[in-house]
Amino acid sequence: MKQFLDAPVAGGTLKDRMPPGFRRAYRRLKYAYLIMTSGPRMRTSGLPFEEVTQLIARCEADMVAAVPDESHGLPAVRAFAYWVTKRRRPAE
Repeated sequence: MKQFLDAPVAGGTLKDRMPPGFRRAYRRLKYAYLIMTSGPRMRTSGLPFEEVTQLIARCEADMVAAVPDESHGLPAVRAFAYWVTKRRRPAE
């Protein structure tokens, strides 16, 4: 969560000119409010990298890339964004 609270501000907004402590407090309040008032949550589960690659192969697809992804905010958890394409069948 620290990475999120200290993330740079995009654009030339008022938030960009705020002292970092105020910006952090603003983000904490804003996202606490959003969490409290948001609708249903989506449960997510992880799969081991090897299992994902096997699943892709079974679906007759090709993995173009597996890019490390830390957007979940848990540095100890290894995660990837997978780029996959449907395998083309040879022309008859």
